[in-house]
Amino acid sequence: MTAIRPFDLRRDLDGMIDLIEVAFAEDEARMGQNFRGEIQAARKVLPLLFILERLSDTFRHTFDGFVCEDQGRIVALVNVSRAGLNKKRWEIGNVATHPDYRGKGLARQLVKRAIEHAREYGAEICVLDVRDDNQPAYKLYESLGFIHYDSNIDLKLETLPAAQALPLPGFSLRTMKFTEWQPRYDLALRETPPAVQEFLPVNISDYRIAPIERIMQPLAMRLQKIDAHRWAVEKDGRLIGYVSLTAHPTHKLSHRLILRADPQYRQKLTEPLLTLALEKFQAYPRQNILTSVRKDNQIQRELLNKYGFEEVFVMHRMGLKLSAG
Repeated sequence: MTAIRPFDLRRDLDGMIDLIEVAFAEDEARMGQNFRGEIQAARKVLPLLFILERLSDTFRHTFDGFVCEDQGRIVALVNVSRAGLNKKRWEIGNVATHPDYRGKGLARQLVKRAIEHAREYGAEICVLDVRDDNQPAYKLYESLGFIHYDSNIDLKLETLPAAQALPLPGFSLRTMKFTEWQPRYDLALRETPPAVQEFLPVNISDYRIAPIERIMQPLAMRLQKIDAHRWAVEKDGRLIGYVSLTAHPTHKLSHRLILRADPQYRQKLTEPLLTLALEKFQAYPRQNILTSVRKDNQIQRELLNKYGFEEVFVMHRMGLKLSAG
């Protein structure tokens, strides 16, 4: 007989890894990811995060969730966490059910528990991602009241091209600090489509950096042996685009790339920023590079394809607005 209980990261980490590897085996293979390796690399910072979760409100509710057990084995899981400093928005993830236990309603029970948990701690909206070809999950979330308000495409690059950074005439290029959150927030306001913001406005708390994060983020990167590089492009002193990459110099794990550009300058900025990042990746082991782009950003999609990125998944963003009480 299965039983549902709260998720305990210390007790359930290995069981979570085992379940996700089975439940999301296709996703992991298609994206070229190594979930177990990523968690193993992150273990070094977990003790510190456990302490911070107790001492700092910023990190509280980082590891919440629920599991369903059968004879001591985790057969279904959901994680739910507060979105950083935004106490009103919570994120639901890792909705996983072992193939042998599907069709029994376990995912529905767990997601409903996650929603009520978030509501109990002040959530006004819950958001999650679902693959467009996972219709059973999509219909489940729809039946629970979730609304599809945005879509992104996940891409991977398996073979790094010999790209050289293209010039940016008429613009100022400089390195950008992790703590420069205000310009990124202002850019997000201009970059996010009105239809998306109508459902979920860009919130300043999603970008603001808490004082403790200024210390924690660089420390966590060093402990995990992850390199981070960021460059900003400015026009008349205003941020109009940036590129950020994280790379693993020692671990055989996927690198990651984030590229953002003001729609007004997207045509001019996207390729120089992309080639700048690809040139930097030349110094690192040849692992997959993963990135994501909004589905309607045709300029960025075409350029990513031009440089060898393969579109793997369309991910729908869904949200559930919670009524008071």
